[in-house]
Amino acid sequence: MSDYTSITVQGNTGSDASPTWGTAISFGGTSGANEKRFITAGSGGGTTIPSASWAASTRPLSSTAAVDECYIYTSDASGYKVATYNGGRTNSLVFRLVFDALGTMASAARLTAFASTAHAAPSRGTQIDNPTDGSNIINGASPDTGASAGVARSYLYGNAYGTGVPTGGSQETPSAGAAGTTLSITGGTDGSVSPSAASWLATWQSMQGFVQYITAPAIFKPTTAGNWYYTLALFMGVSMKPGTMPFAAIVLDYTYT
Repeated sequence: MSDYTSITVQGNTGSDASPTWGTAISFGGTSGANEKRFITAGSGGGTTIPSASWAASTRPLSSTAAVDECYIYTSDASGYKVATYNGGRTNSLVFRLVFDALGTMASAARLTAFASTAHAAPSRGTQIDNPTDGSNIINGASPDTGASAGVARSYLYGNAYGTGVPTGGSQETPSAGAAGTTLSITGGTDGSVSPSAASWLATWQSMQGFVQYITAPAIFKPTTAGNWYYTLALFMGVSMKPGTMPFAAIVLDYTYT
């Protein structure tokens, strides 16, 4: 028994009803490659823009707003738009993790995000001047993401569909339509939340290290190729300090035998 040799990420370039899965990217993006890039619609996003030239999104003057476009870049200046991502919950077939048939998990997988690949514990409610990582996304800020700094959620939310391929079961693939029922920028729950088998979380979870995160309801079926479907919603708000921020590191965590 062993770990996986390949776990990749794909975005949907088609529609929710008729998905087309784009080129897979690996974890650990560097030099503009293997990245998710987010931008508000109309701000100059595209598929051939080097990372250093990626356009800025304007922070709201009051309250909060969704960042409603996402692109996946396979190299520094070559990517594709994730057509079903819109910063909301209206589509289910948005992203998926693709597992090869070589791994054997010993624990249910956890899905979350950190400020960087250093995986430092989040500092809730702390905003940094001129950030160089995703800290200002993950830490959140009051009052945007919570009534006080101590309960601030992340600006990044996620949802996951079942386990993917649960032990003793078969591939769980969502139908087109809404992912869950509630998406709120202050809706995160401390600790872990788990969807039911072959279901979305009813309430989206804040992606905030291992302060707030998602755990699959079962262990992924050993030595079986399959997909784990998930979706994201990135927000920004008036309490967020601006900067040139690499997107937060999405983390898949598990033990294996």
